[in-house]
Amino acid sequence: MGRCAVAIRVEPTSQAVFGFPEPSRPGRRIRRILHNIGPFDPDERFITLRALSDRPYSATAYHTAVESVRILRTHHLRPPAPSDDAEITGEPPSLKIRGYAALSLAAVLFSAGDLLQRVVVYPLTRMLSKHQAAILGKWQRCLCRTLFLIFKVVGGANIPRPGKIPGGPGVLILMNHQSILDIPMVLASVDGACLRIVTRARYAKWIPIISHTIRKLEYPLVNPGAKAGTTRRYLEQLGHVARTTDGPLVLYPEGTRTRNGKIGRFQTSALERILAARDWTVYVLVSDGYWRHAKLSHFVGGMQEIDGHLSVLGPIEWNDPEADPEDFIQRMRGLMVEELARIRGAKADLAKPDLAPA
Repeated sequence: MGRCAVAIRVEPTSQAVFGFPEPSRPGRRIRRILHNIGPFDPDERFITLRALSDRPYSATAYHTAVESVRILRTHHLRPPAPSDDAEITGEPPSLKIRGYAALSLAAVLFSAGDLLQRVVVYPLTRMLSKHQAAILGKWQRCLCRTLFLIFKVVGGANIPRPGKIPGGPGVLILMNHQSILDIPMVLASVDGACLRIVTRARYAKWIPIISHTIRKLEYPLVNPGAKAGTTRRYLEQLGHVARTTDGPLVLYPEGTRTRNGKIGRFQTSALERILAARDWTVYVLVSDGYWRHAKLSHFVGGMQEIDGHLSVLGPIEWNDPEADPEDFIQRMRGLMVEELARIRGAKADLAKPDLAPA
């Protein structure tokens, strides 16, 4: 069966595409429109979904649209006529194979790493307790950099070099949250220390390496949907870890991955409890280029579209645990917003064609 496409021309605004203002649930709306498209003139069957990548749609909407186009292709037998102003979007089989191969190797890495961590790494840290933080820190960085190597070489992703943040007590790292890759990125960015990451409670079970690490290192847990008593207990545990930890503490203050890549609203309860615990040297990490690949399912066939960026801002001193942290928190969010805008502006400038005469 020849390759065929569907007549979808995406204009700069959603109203031009859909004929009505942008819906509140774009993924559902896109799916309905795609599946209700009727017959086409053979010369008009083009996919121009690339423009979606420059619009503030959620990752779910973007991948729903691409998957719906794959389904609709089966209804058309004649390949589209070539055109200078149309771009055929869709992953060739070779790219899907690369995506599956990269995820398969990552699964092998996590499974083997989980076994090695239980049998070798943690027994070694008990024997050499004075060097526990250094051993665990090197182990975590080794895993993360191996994962990035797999995604780069096999999957075709463009992942930047990790940042450089000093380890030690009293270091607080705040990072925006676009994708599951944010966790290995921050782990690979801190030198000579074992991190503690404020983590969702559901990740403490059934995930190779990650769940065992959360339990073994006693990562502070949060659960936004928990009852008041459970939430209060989690915050007390977080405050205790913030006061006593001898390594850097990591928090994603948005509380969850953003759906459009922008900086979301901060969930301030955890950050307020952390800032009240002690003085901190704060580093702000801002990543971009990952939000359309927030989940593992988004990596299949689309890993080569990842064009990541990472900025490290700081150090910024917080020296008054008894003060009201509201202004400081807003300042940190403002730094993230400004840096993300700068990153995207720089990318847009690089993407502009050179119009100078030859």
